[in-house]
Amino acid sequence: MTFLRLEEDLLRARRNAKWKLTDHQVYPAWIAETDYGAPPAVQAAIERLVREMDYGYPVRGAGSMSAHVADQFSRRMAKRFGWQADPATVEVVTSLDQAIAACLLAFTRPGEGVAVHTPCYPPFRWLIEETSRRLHPLPLVETRDGFAPDGDVSLPADVRMLILCNPHNPTGRVLTREELDAVKTLAARHDLVVISDEIHADLTLDGAHIPLASLGGELDERVITLTSASKAFNIPGLRCGVMHFSSPGLQTRFLQTIARSLLGQPNVFGVDATEAAWEQGDDWLAEKQMLLRRNRDRVAEAVSLIPGARMIPGEATYMAWIDLARCSKNRIPYDVLDEAGVRTMSGAMFDPAADGYVRFNFATSEAILDRMLDRMVSAFRR
Repeated sequence: MTFLRLEEDLLRARRNAKWKLTDHQVYPAWIAETDYGAPPAVQAAIERLVREMDYGYPVRGAGSMSAHVADQFSRRMAKRFGWQADPATVEVVTSLDQAIAACLLAFTRPGEGVAVHTPCYPPFRWLIEETSRRLHPLPLVETRDGFAPDGDVSLPADVRMLILCNPHNPTGRVLTREELDAVKTLAARHDLVVISDEIHADLTLDGAHIPLASLGGELDERVITLTSASKAFNIPGLRCGVMHFSSPGLQTRFLQTIARSLLGQPNVFGVDATEAAWEQGDDWLAEKQMLLRRNRDRVAEAVSLIPGARMIPGEATYMAWIDLARCSKNRIPYDVLDEAGVRTMSGAMFDPAADGYVRFNFATSEAILDRMLDRMVSAFRR
């Protein structure tokens, strides 16, 4: 298996946010996008559409494009996670942020609380604010094994929803069965609808991902699972995502408020690329996971060379959550790294109290990663 070439000049020539919005003297380690291209099967699917100029109203399988994606999702969940997800309770969207906004509007009212484990993916906060809801933070607890949710929390009566991110962005934590059972208990106790963002499920590096909805029981009427091939197979620009409702009743409640037409229709490129990725991309994905494990360990080794720096290696994703608060001499670590020519994301983007952290994207070539790590170590050892 071979990946696309990762020479710096070719990467800088790409018209994507990661490289295009970064100065030529700066290396990008910020936005959640890899440098590895896409699987050969995905490239072939796209090239076929272009070669045949197949841009008309699409037909796939025996039904609509959305039904086709739903079937692909169901097969993927069964093959990858042993979860029998009903394709009849799937809605297809162009982006998961769109799905979260729609769920906020469908299942909560303005002013009500939405619980989120913090630090959190920044759009969770933004979407809650944009829809006039109130974020109720549930700070993750740092343990020797990683960041874990507090299993003994009580929520205010006006909190109506929990947004769960598992595997977790930015810490890379994969929740255990016991931790998911605690989420299940919390949701039942407070009668919460749970939005389970599982977009990084295919990017586990250690351990195994368990879909929350697969636990059943009290969760059968309250979980909406969100996922996409975009992160694992590096096709975020093709815009195809899935919402799976844990019961027909929950789906009906959603559609009583959100007209299906507002969800749009999947793009033909996104549909064919998603199918190719899920059906034929696993050998490519396994090689990518191997590269990511190696890069993660290189980052951890570099961090260990910085006095006072801390990093708990994540079990999933391609982002490292690095604590540099003790070694930045009263400066924000993001600024120190930016001046050193490494663009990260400030921890304050994920939690206002976490400005001593940075999120560092290590999904690139070993050569580019080494250049970034050399700059990082040098910046904090001066």
